[in-house]
Amino acid sequence: ETFREQLKTRSEEFVSLILENYFGHMIQWSKDAERKLDAGDLESLRAEERRVTNIIMEFNRDWKKSLDNINAEILSSFPNLKLGTSLLQQCLTTLVQYYHRFSRLLSVAPLSQIQATSQLINIHQLMVEVKKYKPNF
Repeated sequence: ETFREQLKTRSEEFVSLILENYFGHMIQWSKDAERKLDAGDLESLRAEERRVTNIIMEFNRDWKKSLDNINAEILSSFPNLKLGTSLLQQCLTTLVQYYHRFSRLLSVAPLSQIQATSQLINIHQLMVEVKKYKPNF
């Protein structure tokens, strides 16, 4: 049982590192914004327009290429197909969860007033792309 717990812990650490490498700005901003929202610090959220706009533009520009890179990086790092695809699926699932949190945060005032939020891709579009990396065996 200890081995399974360690594997789960190491897998979660690996997934975090991979996602941080490709989507770190969005993930970190979401965590910070959630803390500010929980604390009722709406003033500091109002000042985030430029940062949010840059994150949205960066995400929209790079997300498909990043999915390809994540797929290649994980599968080349883990030649064991079962472990590699399991880590890939865990990584992509976690990405969808972070993106959902990000888009949910942007629907809350005062963030919903940011013009760039209209450029967010739909979460269903992200999920369709993610499903392309699901193994077919």
